[in-house]
Amino acid sequence: MKITLQELKNIIKEEMGDDPIVDVPGMGRRKLSKVKAALIDHLIEAAEEVMTEPASFTHLNSGVIQALHQALKDNDAV
Repeated sequence: MKITLQELKNIIKEEMGDDPIVDVPGMGRRKLSKVKAALIDHLIEAAEEVMTEPASFTHLNSGVIQALHQALKDNDAV
């Protein structure tokens, strides 16, 4: 059975859904939905961390939030 290139692309798109795999600087490749979820989790943790006494900024200084945000920007997801 032969299939055309367009048919193959359609099959792949159906299998992957609308959740493409994206490159996250310094963190490899992840599904876009996972990048969004990770960014939300890290932002919540950063907000909680800043509210402690004394305030801590390890989540903001680690570069993880920036990398996740950059991946979203690079893929027009923000």
